[in-house]
Amino acid sequence: MSRPREFETGEVLQRAMMAFWRRGYRGTGMQELVNSTGVNRASLYGAFGNKQKLFLSALKRYTDICLGRLRASLESVPGPITGIRRMLDDFIAETVEIQRGCLLYNTALEVASSDEEIRSQVEIGLKRIELLLDGHLQRAQKDGSIDPSVDSMLLTRVIMAAMQSIAMRGSTGAAPEVMESIRDGALLVFRPSSGQ
Repeated sequence: MSRPREFETGEVLQRAMMAFWRRGYRGTGMQELVNSTGVNRASLYGAFGNKQKLFLSALKRYTDICLGRLRASLESVPGPITGIRRMLDDFIAETVEIQRGCLLYNTALEVASSDEEIRSQVEIGLKRIELLLDGHLQRAQKDGSIDPSVDSMLLTRVIMAAMQSIAMRGSTGAAPEVMESIRDGALLVFRPSSGQ
């Protein structure tokens, strides 16, 4: 009969996610994960398999959290363009506060090219964010807030490129004004439909 786990998986994943976010995948050793989670090595291996599997689970958790925050920002104000601006404002505020960039983008740069499973998880995470933003923009096109003749995915990827740039500049300690100018540049792609 196996012993019941003496820890809450969600809390352990949250702590592991923060450790990976601080130091990166390669920079976070198993002892760091033991120290950060408060769970011994054997129990971590028993619950998650190995460091890579733990990281993949933590990356999925990070993506879920990000999607929740992005969705909440988009829906917190009336008007789709105002929602995009609020989302970018909130993203800037978080980036300024934490100065760690985005775990998805960081991972894409650090290890995605050398680890197929991690690359796949990063791509899934980015695709989920794309689908959230694209759905928001398609609804804006239907109500005439955004020119319906412009490819919504093109607009989505402009916004995501701005977020990547904000995350990267924020992780280097750039002034908020720098990130705000990136936001303002990205918002230039939106224009009212010709009927307005």
